[in-house]
Amino acid sequence: MKFTRQHWTTKPLRNAQNFDSVRHRELEEKIRRIVREFHACPLNGTDYVTYAMKERVRRVGKPDLEVPFYVGQTGDLGKRSLQHFKCGGQPTKDTASVYWRMYQIMRDYRIPVFEILERTQTLSASLLSESKWVHKFIGDGFQIYNQWDEHRPGKFSGSVPAKRLWGATLRQALMDNLRLSVACPKCGFQLELPLESIATVAPLDIQLLELRKTFRCPRCDETACLRLASYAEGK
Repeated sequence: MKFTRQHWTTKPLRNAQNFDSVRHRELEEKIRRIVREFHACPLNGTDYVTYAMKERVRRVGKPDLEVPFYVGQTGDLGKRSLQHFKCGGQPTKDTASVYWRMYQIMRDYRIPVFEILERTQTLSASLLSESKWVHKFIGDGFQIYNQWDEHRPGKFSGSVPAKRLWGATLRQALMDNLRLSVACPKCGFQLELPLESIATVAPLDIQLLELRKTFRCPRCDETACLRLASYAEGK
């Protein structure tokens, strides 16, 4: 893992006499330790966490501030944190990206603070939790670098858009009681498709997106006619 100085200099000097090199290795070791700790989190593959990334701001004579700048959700915090560190360790000109903000922090040999905000048991509930926390921090006056449409100020409707649920597996959809239906644009045929019935003929680890690509209308054999309802808490 090379997350530090080599991303903003061409030929870094890596030796014990080089102060930057020492800080370099210290930062890399901190990142490895954080990722190892997250890999050891007691997530069992069906639970999810909502987390915030924060910048710690030192203040003379006062307690440090932890300023949130991103909210995420995942079922594998070790893998997700590693992705963040890899992308955040490389420069980008996209100042709207969370990785631009991470790079500004890491180039000063600092590390973003990860805070677990909430734990949920299903994918849809986790996505909903993510949106709620994004808008809470925005309402508190913080600049949050999430870029999904429902994360923008004033865009959250209290539900998870269907487009974010197509990546769910059939197993995840069953746990969330998501609803699939046929709505054929060619012949007008409509039909509710119970997920329990689909599970008898399709593997549980298949993504709903794959079902949408392969499913054909029972009446006219038209493709791309599956519809997925958005998810709202307590529906």
